[in-house]
Amino acid sequence: MFPKMLAKTERERRLNQRWRSLSLDANMQVERAFSAAVTSICIDGTGAFLIAAGSDARINVFDLDNPHKNGRAKVIASADKNGGHKFSITGVNWYPNDTGMFTTSSTDKTIRVWDTNCMQVWLLLYPYPLFYTPYNTTLSPQSACTFNMREKVYIHCMSSIASTAALIAAGTESSYVRLCDLKTGDHVQMLQGHNGPVSGIFPSCGFCLLVSCSLTCYIQ
Repeated sequence: MFPKMLAKTERERRLNQRWRSLSLDANMQVERAFSAAVTSICIDGTGAFLIAAGSDARINVFDLDNPHKNGRAKVIASADKNGGHKFSITGVNWYPNDTGMFTTSSTDKTIRVWDTNCMQVWLLLYPYPLFYTPYNTTLSPQSACTFNMREKVYIHCMSSIASTAALIAAGTESSYVRLCDLKTGDHVQMLQGHNGPVSGIFPSCGFCLLVSCSLTCYIQ
């Protein structure tokens, strides 16, 4: 076999070994902080913080690096329906390379961008800019704004290099994938191709390629 093929085979072998060796961490647990179903979770790039969100619209941020003496990761920040989502949260995502901000989507038809330090919304994305007065995206966290996506959001994602491609892709109950720009707060594009609700989205690093799937069994 050629050297490159041997190297690839060895990498695949090691990766398979790692997957087969996965098991629950006996030294790390997360304290129970929800009274309703947990619908979405996300760990930041450093592995230090975990966001979890529930069907009751509650959001909790856990510190994985500094657990309680009993080994359970503790809640260090939280938010609920008071100033947050009104219905079940369908997705949470950390802003890449910055734990000071994260995004959430919900069946209340909104996508929200949160300031982790004060757990308040500082920008909400709305795909119909003609219907509202342009606003300054540098508003402080206390100047919360709510903008409606006009349909339930089932999933959303961001590019892993959001500093240069600050886009959020949202899969909705219609057949569209909507792209929103974090820097301007504008709706950038609406992608068509599915015949039913969009249930999954995954972007390439710079959003050059976007893969989506729907409840009608198709991948685009």
